[in-house]
Amino acid sequence: MTITRPRSWRSWKIWLVTRDAGLALRFEAKARFALLIRRSVEALLDGEAETITRKAIELAKAGDLAALRVCLDRIAPPRKDRPVLFELPPVSSAADAAKAAAALLEAVAVGDLTPSEASELGKLIEAYIKALEATDFAERLDKLERMTNR
Repeated sequence: MTITRPRSWRSWKIWLVTRDAGLALRFEAKARFALLIRRSVEALLDGEAETITRKAIELAKAGDLAALRVCLDRIAPPRKDRPVLFELPPVSSAADAAKAAAALLEAVAVGDLTPSEASELGKLIEAYIKALEATDFAERLDKLERMTNR
């Protein structure tokens, strides 16, 4: 089957809209199907969760490594990140952000932080600075409004 593409701009727009609508419908159908499967599995397992859990524990105690892994993952799930012990200089203004960024770079260079950890901390610093700037802007605007109302 060959798909002929439209020749005029108007035809292109109609073709793209109908194509995108078809994609959206297929996505919605997949989402509904996934929901149906999830609800079916939940209905099948309803009332059996305790029995299945007990069996998994029994298998884990008997030495089944897969069952043991499942049980341990439920008791103590793998951590996605770890607490970072790092001395960050105080950040109370946008000017202090440069010092904080320099400290992050130094910690990565020394090996105290991984680049991804430093990136996440950098995002926190950036969000904090944005909040400080927004507060400062609101205070300045309030001061100007009070001056003009005199």
